[in-house]
Amino acid sequence: MTDRLPIAAALLPASFGFDVIGYACTSSATMIGEDRVGALIRNVYPEVKTTNPLSVC
Repeated sequence: MTDRLPIAAALLPASFGFDVIGYACTSSATMIGEDRVGALIRNVYPEVKTTNPLSVC
């Protein structure tokens, strides 16, 4: 999942102007770590906030 997360994030159309991108895989977020999940998404979308099942709201 770590290798493919940025690839999957890149499939999201940049023209949508995302403010936040959510990653909704609890087991993967647990194994990768919530900080790393956010970093992987921000490699593609540097300005977005991220959330995942482990994130504290």
